[in-house]
Amino acid sequence: MKQLKHIFNIFLFSLLIMSCKEKITIEPQEGPQLLGVYGSITDEYKNHKITLSRTTDFYATEAPKMVSDATIFVHDNIDTIWYEETEENGIYQTVEKFSGKESHTYNLSIDLPEREGGGHYYAQAEMLPSITTVDSIVIKQYQVANVLVNNMLGLYPYFQSLKNEDAYYMIKAYVNDSLAGGDKLTNCGIYNLGGMSGWYVNGTLMAHLAGEIPVWSFLTEESSADSLKVLHHGDTVRMDLSVITYDYAGYISDISSSNGSNPMMGSPSNVRTNIFPEGTAAGYFHAAAIRSKTIIY
Repeated sequence: MKQLKHIFNIFLFSLLIMSCKEKITIEPQEGPQLLGVYGSITDEYKNHKITLSRTTDFYATEAPKMVSDATIFVHDNIDTIWYEETEENGIYQTVEKFSGKESHTYNLSIDLPEREGGGHYYAQAEMLPSITTVDSIVIKQYQVANVLVNNMLGLYPYFQSLKNEDAYYMIKAYVNDSLAGGDKLTNCGIYNLGGMSGWYVNGTLMAHLAGEIPVWSFLTEESSADSLKVLHHGDTVRMDLSVITYDYAGYISDISSSNGSNPMMGSPSNVRTNIFPEGTAAGYFHAAAIRSKTIIY
């Protein structure tokens, strides 16, 4: 009898919940407008860039306001590298071309003019030691747990991984010199090998114990999908591999999980940043060496 009464109470409670139809209006409170910073240094010999903008309201549809006339430089306790604003407002690049160096720590300094609110901002990024080289890459039918997937291709790299279990590998794929999936920060793959660190990636041991690991996927010409996602014979595919810090990997993860305009599914308030002073800026400044390999499909 007690069991029947318990079931009845649950049923009654369910009806009460289902009968609640009051409309709730959520009005998210916007925080202060922050300085948005994004920039990187690689070991490529080139002009490295930094973008400055202002954060926008949650429901804003217009482009963010760019920040001009800032004074920006980077130093590694040996050299000082100055930036200048390009013809595009808020886009800065190094005055001279240079290549970053592994195991160096780069200190970013940004000073805003009074008309942009003034203030001094700073960040620090370490370029971690990377792998020696990517020996080769192969494009072949995609497989999961040794099961082949129809109309899908996988990009399989072969290289000696680092013995460091805390190493995170960032993979970017380019097709005919365009970033696969579109030119977005989150169009990359982040991998941590954990207990397989120090193994030869996709080598005999890994293939036998864990199966080969594809780091990117494409669709074949036989698929009926959007042509932008299809890999065609004759396309040039380049894979860039970087060893990145745990925090930068976390930043990419934070950004990847913040999609849509629904306030219940929108950007998390705790997207990490390494731009200081704390609470005054958003974005990230990072440094990484790049190992590339190219193949014609």
